[in-house]
Amino acid sequence: MFWEKINEWLITLLLRGVLGILFVHFLNVGLLKYGYPTMIGLNLYTIPIISALGMPGIGLLYVLKMFW
Repeated sequence: MFWEKINEWLITLLLRGVLGILFVHFLNVGLLKYGYPTMIGLNLYTIPIISALGMPGIGLLYVLKMFW
């Protein structure tokens, strides 16, 4: 029972991370195409934030990038 919950949580975290990375990449390309220089780098700090928080994490990173 316990290991099933851990496996489900890890699969969810991994899937959310991969889809979040793809979303950020294509969003960066689209923003750059239309002249917005605000881009999030995909690195050791942003990937865990995207994996843990999902879409709100991506929004948080873009807001921090714009105002920091």
